[in-house]
Amino acid sequence: MSERRACRLVELDRSSYGYEPRADHNAELREELVKLARQKPRYGYRRLHVLLNKRGHPASAQRIYRLYREERLMVRRLRRKRLVRPANQGRQLLRANQEWALDFACDALATGRGIRILAIVDAFTRECLTLEPAPAKTRVARKTARSSFKAALQLARTFPSGVLASQACPYCYNTGYSSRGTRCSYCRDGKR
Repeated sequence: MSERRACRLVELDRSSYGYEPRADHNAELREELVKLARQKPRYGYRRLHVLLNKRGHPASAQRIYRLYREERLMVRRLRRKRLVRPANQGRQLLRANQEWALDFACDALATGRGIRILAIVDAFTRECLTLEPAPAKTRVARKTARSSFKAALQLARTFPSGVLASQACPYCYNTGYSSRGTRCSYCRDGKR
């Protein structure tokens, strides 16, 4: 059977059957590219292209890029060094009413008048025990804090083991709950 007839039977193009792969004419260029990339790992294909042209290997940037990708060469991205900080050694909360968090939230009304709200939150359950509007004056705010704290106690029916308050809260100093074994700890504003 002839070659022509056999190719027609298997539906194969004669040019495909007679194709002989050519030798890689980029072998020398490829070797030089890989060698340069190992020497200069921070160079991308464009800078390697310039170096290859200077060393007597004239080739287009597209050809260098194709070989660069085939060899899976790439500029390694430097990872940012991050400062390692120890994990927060905060208190472990195991039950409700173990610690309450007290703080003022400030806002403004539509009229422009400022308003402060005292929030008392159970740190374990994240339940808001009370929200009390408080005037801006410190003496009145302390009275509001005491009454709000009493209202939260009636709701919870137990005294917390600890109270966490920001240093900006003026009412924590003389509210009298430290006499019942409740420790009062302070944190920077916005931090735990």
